[in-house]
Amino acid sequence: MRALLTPEIAPRMGVVLFRPGSELMPLFMQGRVLLEPEPEQYSSFACGAVPAVSQPLADDPAVRDVFCNESVIYRAGGLDSLESWLLRGNGCQWPHSDWHSEQMTTMRHA
Repeated sequence: MRALLTPEIAPRMGVVLFRPGSELMPLFMQGRVLLEPEPEQYSSFACGAVPAVSQPLADDPAVRDVFCNESVIYRAGGLDSLESWLLRGNGCQWPHSDWHSEQMTTMRHA
């Protein structure tokens, strides 16, 4: 769960307060929370929950073996070639939402 919240600052007391609402309270019940500045592309978002980040295609069991097959990766030009091709892309291909991140990243993992 992620949220975009506006802080209420009490500088003399050194306290920052957030009013997440009941639907976001579980975020604060789990212990520590990561805080970071609002990205520029979120400036039009209302306060509250932020869309979850996921990789549904990578989690799809129907194509998982294709992504892990060394022969397929080799024939596609290897990992460096695949990564370069991905980074040349000019837009999101996920048609199921109006929200798309402009940050394109790749991650290699075992």
